[in-house]
This record gives sequence, C-alpha cells and structure tokens, in this order.
Amino acid sequence: MKCKFVTPAALLLLGSILFASFTLRLPIQRLQAAITTKQVKNGQSTTVKATMYYTAGGKMVTHFTQPREYVLLSNSKGEYKIYDPQNNTVQQSQNQLFSTDVTYFGHFLNNRSGDMGLRSMGFALLNTRFDEGAMITEWKPQLVDADSPYYIELVHENGEPIFIGYKDIGGKYMRKVFFYNYQKVQQVNLPLTITDINYLANGDSIVGRTQYADLLVNENATGKYFDYKIPQNAKLK
Repeated sequence: MKCKFVTPAALLLLGSILFASFTLRLPIQRLQAAITTKQVKNGQSTTVKATMYYTAGGKMVTHFTQPREYVLLSNSKGEYKIYDPQNNTVQQSQNQLFSTDVTYFGHFLNNRSGDMGLRSMGFALLNTRFDEGAMITEWKPQLVDADSPYYIELVHENGEPIFIGYKDIGGKYMRKVFFYNYQKVQQVNLPLTITDINYLANGDSIVGRTQYADLLVNENATGKYFDYKIPQNAKLK
C-alpha cells in the first residue's frame, strides 16, 4: 500500500537525511543530484523524489516533486524554509539540528569523515579495533540524556565510512546507517546508495533507501534552483 502524502515536517527531516548522505570535500563548489528515497513504515511504502542543489558555504535548495511539490531551503546556521507552491505558503524556523554543517554531509565536506563530527558533538573515543580490513571505533557521549544514544559504532573501510550504528545503554541498536555504492566524482568518493534503519520502541522499524543519480558538479551544475527565491507574496504559515 502506498502513502500518497508526506507532511512538510516529514519532508524537512527527510531532507536532512538526504543531505547527510554525501561524502564531499573541496574543490566541489556546486553539486546537483537527483534523489529517490523509498521508505517503508507499518507496511506502507512511500517514494519521495527530489533534486538537490548544493553551494559551497552550506546553502542547499531541494526541489521535491513526488509525492507532492515542495521546495526546502536550508543553510549552515540551521535556518530553513519550506515553500509550498500549490498553496503559495512558506514555513520557516531555525534549528541547529537541521544545520547543513552538522549533518553527515557537513562532516564530510569539512574533512571530518574520520570521526563524523562526533568529537565536536561531545563524544569521546572509547575503543578502536580492526576486523578484516575494517576499522571499527566506538564513541561514548560525555553527557547522556534519555534522548541520546549511549554510544555510537563507526566503521571505516578503505578510509571511507560504510556504517554508523547508534546503540542504547543496553547495547541494543536504535538506528543503523549504511553507506555504499561509492563513485569517484572530481577525485571525491561519493556513496550513491544509503540505507537508513530506525528501530521504534514498539518493535517496528522505519527502513529508508536513498539513491543518488545524475550528479553534476561545478560548472556543469547549472540548475535554476541554485538561485531559487521564494515569491515575496507567499503567505507565512
């Protein structure tokens, strides 16, 4: 069964996840990519299609076209706007959780793929081990609250992250993220497929698979949404 509608809030969260997926380092100044995400929850399947437009400095515009048209604008300060062209309305706010600098995307872009920004987020290295060519590090937060994972397992292979696992205090996985299908673009390896599994408290899970295609960089990235402006007469929600 297919879910035909995705709320703006869900698009914002999904957009954050989509942006987090790329492994970027300079000299990529502009990046354009087609994104398809298929998500399954409670037996319902949702397909989301969008095109992402990234500019160095943390500005991102994502044009969602399926299941409904939205435009998401976000930046490194955590400022975001969601524009609904059909109703000519805009929702805007600021939340550091949605900063383009603290997503996986931002960590890779700023050469923090070694620890995926965990040190800057208050995590300390707990253990390092090697298994069949993979480097596995475990990270423990210095401050633990009910909403944070007790520790994080990070796996690198050939110098690239391939897995991040979030575990609770009992060692049970809360979330698993897999990075694979790497492709070299402008001397940078990009994971073109991401699988994200979130385990819910009731025993269910949300499984999402994101695929990236039609990558264009720098002078070849010329989509009109790089300079997108929300209409001045849009109504604030």
